[in-house]
Amino acid sequence: MGKARILVVDDDETFRGLLCRELSRRGYQPTPSEGVRAAILLVGREEFDVALVDLRMPDGDGLEVVRATRAASPRTEVIVLTGHGSIDTAVDAMRAGAT
Repeated sequence: MGKARILVVDDDETFRGLLCRELSRRGYQPTPSEGVRAAILLVGREEFDVALVDLRMPDGDGLEVVRATRAASPRTEVIVLTGHGSIDTAVDAMRAGAT
């Protein structure tokens, strides 16, 4: 079995880079994406084992990425990361298909 492919979607370049470097160091194969639009294009043409998705980004809502990932690849586990969470956003993320 190969390295797990992980999509990392976050508009914060520093955090995204740090997370990708750490995932690589631990033996995973991360693919960075700086926003919603770019991530939706990626999930439409590539398959990922896991998607780590920021909730709030300048070009849209991370839940759009969750829905697009679920539609394109139902077996991909999607985890929503946010510094702006609430019970309502957690419920919305889970209803959209996030873990």
